[in-house]
Amino acid sequence: MKKPHLSLVSVCVGAFLLPLIGGHMSLDAARIPSDSNLLQSILAGNQAPFLTQFVISLFFLFPLLIAMFTRKVIHVPNVRVTGWLAVFFGCIAVSLLWTSFWLPTLQGILQWIMMAMAFFAVTANAGKKQSIWVLFAFFAGTSLAAAAGILEYGQERLIDPGYRIYALQGGQNQAGALFAACSLLGVTLIFRVERLGKLLIAIGIVLQGLAMVLTQSKGAILCLPLGLAVLLVGLAILKPVPLKQAILAALVPFLLVGLLAVGAQQAARSTKQANTNAPMSRFSNSSEAATQSAGFRKLLWLSAVDLMKKQPQGWGMNSYWYEGTRTGRMTQTALAHQTFLQLGAEASPIAAITLLGFVMAVILRASKGIHRAAEDTQLVYLGSLAVMVVSIAHNMIDSDMYIFGLGSMVFLLLGCMTSSSADSQAPEVIFPIPRYVVAGIAMMLAPMVLIIGMGEYYRAVARGAIAERNPLLAESSLKQAIGIMPLDGTAYAMLGLISRNENDLIKAAHLIPSPKNCRALANYYFALNRPDEAFSPLRKALLRDPNNAPALLLFMNGYERTGNIPTAIEYAKKLVATENSTYFQVRSQAELIPTQTYEARIFLARQSSDPNEKLKLLVEAAKGYLEFTRLTVPVIKRNTSADLGINFAGEDRVTAAEKVEKGRAAAVEIQRLAVKDPTFDPDAAVKLFDAALLDLRSQ
Repeated sequence: MKKPHLSLVSVCVGAFLLPLIGGHMSLDAARIPSDSNLLQSILAGNQAPFLTQFVISLFFLFPLLIAMFTRKVIHVPNVRVTGWLAVFFGCIAVSLLWTSFWLPTLQGILQWIMMAMAFFAVTANAGKKQSIWVLFAFFAGTSLAAAAGILEYGQERLIDPGYRIYALQGGQNQAGALFAACSLLGVTLIFRVERLGKLLIAIGIVLQGLAMVLTQSKGAILCLPLGLAVLLVGLAILKPVPLKQAILAALVPFLLVGLLAVGAQQAARSTKQANTNAPMSRFSNSSEAATQSAGFRKLLWLSAVDLMKKQPQGWGMNSYWYEGTRTGRMTQTALAHQTFLQLGAEASPIAAITLLGFVMAVILRASKGIHRAAEDTQLVYLGSLAVMVVSIAHNMIDSDMYIFGLGSMVFLLLGCMTSSSADSQAPEVIFPIPRYVVAGIAMMLAPMVLIIGMGEYYRAVARGAIAERNPLLAESSLKQAIGIMPLDGTAYAMLGLISRNENDLIKAAHLIPSPKNCRALANYYFALNRPDEAFSPLRKALLRDPNNAPALLLFMNGYERTGNIPTAIEYAKKLVATENSTYFQVRSQAELIPTQTYEARIFLARQSSDPNEKLKLLVEAAKGYLEFTRLTVPVIKRNTSADLGINFAGEDRVTAAEKVEKGRAAAVEIQRLAVKDPTFDPDAAVKLFDAALLDLRSQ
């Protein structure tokens, strides 16, 4: 193989880094310790994900610009391919016109642009013989991520044999999708190297296959056979290598993975401790939790369809996180768990159709004349096609392309298919004006991405400072974030909570009108005894999330404080009624029990003069808090740290103890009442609450 030139080396470095540090989403939840520096945060991948994505994208941008300005003739994709992509980007760009979340939408558009650069960088810099280097680099990076995931399991299995690995990715399902796709790529790469290379590739396939099993991602394991079948059929038809060798290369590593998985399960079972999950338990789990998980995913899809019906032009990129709750079906969730439905909801169904059309156009163009192509080209095509099949299949059950690493993988592999196909691209003379346009766009967008990324970095530093109880550092970091990006509503929200500044909270609720920011402003007004002003932002919160339990609870408490008991009772009953909706019944995590409806019952019990009704309400509330104590408190204890200020889904040991106290108070009130309920033992309940409180406060 011809050695790659410097521009292609840069593309390969970007491909290598994608699975190692590009697998996280920017969700404004990360925190950076005060002793970390900017470089460490970028290389960590999960501390400032958007900034990390910008750095990776530079490895695709620079070679593209160098090619534009050092060569008169450049390989460009066929216009029938790029036409689909142009319409797609037009759809997501115009979503800025009607989004209520301008900065998140802009960030989403820029992320898709950065991912698409991988396609053009490979097409422009990799010829028919050199695109294989990009595949090798990506496979190597994924193999290292898999090795890290296996080591991760080795450390965690003693504590929890049923632990699901992340393998440097933001989620287990995304990690599973990555390994399922890339392991198939190794089956074709193994024929492009000699003995030692074959051994290394085989080891990489086994590592990725085993890591995929350890993610316990059912979707990834179900999608793998689809790609494997396509690969075997392609190898049988084109015969770039002897069929017997192809079958051995495709099946033997995965058989070995199966044996290693069984061995890992047996080893984990031997160390299983009480109160821990069984090893690989998720594969055999058909319990209520698994059913609830599938039900929640269905609600996400239905909500995306509802959003498309309400506003066909879309609600703005990255807005599903905020707008998905409008339908009242489920709680706030960042992803719709289906890429094309989410694109349809955020940027119109046309965006989803054109993205899928672009993928299919590249695959069909690259397939023309493939039976006459060289063996190496056939292997590149078949390996990339197998990855595409797995990726598209998994995108039907997850929003994988909203993850920078997985989305870039799709564009990267499509670029390899294009560059190795005569019908997908052609050498074109690029005149000065198009060159200047490309350079101008890059000079405009690159600083914009950097600014947004640095704002994300400063917000993460502020979170770290808050966790370390350093409000001065937190405040200065947030002011730096606002200084470089005055439209950063999240930074205003954090700064307003720290400094208790009304203007900051108002700006936050205006720039990011999420229920969370509206509630923060309402709480500020309640604290100043200005309830009438608090109700206005709460009404805005309920417009976007009609079943929002914290907002309904604030309404109830607010009207109680103002002496408007009838209206408070009305909102308490509305809150209790949400228990009949899927919003309450089907949660993203079955263990996280919301308690606002139980608090509403306690309020209604105080207002009731009927002993039987009072008893019924208190018993229902106490039972709810008992469920919270049994299911949610153990999860909070495992996933939080009082010393580091770490919480889990907004809960920590302090807030958990406050809720357990309310349950205990309800049980004590039941003890005081003369009426008995045969379904509830208040004495036993008080003992359980006391034990939980002792456990929470002793750590």
